[in-house]
Amino acid sequence: MTKLLNHSWIAPVLLMILALCLRLPNLGYSFYGDEGFSLLRDSNHFITQTEDRFRPVFFSLLFLWRTIGFDGEVGLRLLPLIFGVLSIPLAWICGNKLGGRNVALGLSLLLATSPFHIEFSQELRMYSLVVFISFAQLACYLYYRKSKRFLPLALGTLVALLGMYTHLFYVLYLLGFGLLAILDRRTLPYKTYLASLVVVALLYLPNIGNVLYFQTVRQSGYAVHLASALPKLAAALSIGFNLFNLPDLGLGRGISWQVIWLNWHYVLLCLLVFGMLVAGAVRFMFSTGGRFALILKTSLLALPTILALAASFATQKNFASAKYIVFLLPPLLLFFIWGFQGLRKKPLQIAVGALYGVLVIIALLHFYTAPVNYGRRINWRGASEYLDNRLKTEAPLALIDGFSYRLLRYYTTPTRPYWKFVKPPEGSVDEYTPYLRDRLSRATEIYYLREDDMQNRMDPNDIVLQALRTIGTDETCIQYNRRLKLYHWNL
Repeated sequence: MTKLLNHSWIAPVLLMILALCLRLPNLGYSFYGDEGFSLLRDSNHFITQTEDRFRPVFFSLLFLWRTIGFDGEVGLRLLPLIFGVLSIPLAWICGNKLGGRNVALGLSLLLATSPFHIEFSQELRMYSLVVFISFAQLACYLYYRKSKRFLPLALGTLVALLGMYTHLFYVLYLLGFGLLAILDRRTLPYKTYLASLVVVALLYLPNIGNVLYFQTVRQSGYAVHLASALPKLAAALSIGFNLFNLPDLGLGRGISWQVIWLNWHYVLLCLLVFGMLVAGAVRFMFSTGGRFALILKTSLLALPTILALAASFATQKNFASAKYIVFLLPPLLLFFIWGFQGLRKKPLQIAVGALYGVLVIIALLHFYTAPVNYGRRINWRGASEYLDNRLKTEAPLALIDGFSYRLLRYYTTPTRPYWKFVKPPEGSVDEYTPYLRDRLSRATEIYYLREDDMQNRMDPNDIVLQALRTIGTDETCIQYNRRLKLYHWNL
């Protein structure tokens, strides 16, 4: 048995099994959010015909995945789950190259249990693929750094090109590698490496037209609350979206002091744990032998973050969303590993590790057991099944016109004749109420589905909700998530 456990492949295989077990629960949860684009629009052709064709790799793979027979929530989400689980051996390779078996074990374990990565391994979008590619990019760099051979350089160039055609913001990660090569020039043939990045840029030039088309079509939206951008990014990447209890945050999803106070116990614990890890990482990077760790963090973590935040400030758009720059996860987890090493004293390492484990467990319990109160998942299927048995001519569903309601359409075919679209409100509640009363004159009951993305765009002042409260009685509300609520009134 001892001989078996000493085999180099045992630990990464066990970690992959752990990662799989943590990513299977709730895999069949309702589709939500941008998954609607992947499901109903962008996977209908090998190369999507929509404005998202500038990032085709994941959608092309999803098209092939559906073609061979995978369908439904579980079947389709197996694709991002595969990329999530296969990232574990890549993390092991990177950790082993950077510090041997202990670093490999620590990095792979942090990735396997990362609440952020677990959620995106279940989401029908390209983000788990981006993490997979970003670990592969780092592995290729480390192999090239050691061997100076052409093969890892060529593979790294191919991986970089795949990353660019998977998500445009991957360019920030590649700029980080460019800086890393320059700072690492005593060890790496940096001119050759920079030339490979130029090749990637040249091969991406044919896609610029698609990028400009996307910008033209999607020029609105992507609001950002600038003061919250960095704290939200740090919280999401380190502990995920499900630890904190968040109300409807409005346009830009700004974090107020009231929200921080509501979650003060989690905030204090996070400040303690991650504050210690930051202090340990700084100590490690400025110690003897920590130079490469310092330049790697500067290049792959600090530089892309600064560039994303600068772009957000310059454009007032959300360039610093954690999912857009998900490639920061590998260098951030490495930062945590070096933070543990920098703490040095075994009792302190155990204490910080235990508290980190407590945060992870709480975040995952929220994710698995309480999506109604925590996180980003919206139960469109549950709302649709409830409405299927209740909507009728005298009891329609009020929806604000101008929003796609893709997933509602996906889950509720029979009730569509009973959807009553109302115009987006302008002016005050008093001005809108007569229109709404006339529009619903034949109804004796009314249902209203309030989803915060739609609300923030079409009715930021909740005029429709207030007007319905004016003309309706006996209000009831079912919460499917903090971001999706179903209201009912008698008229």
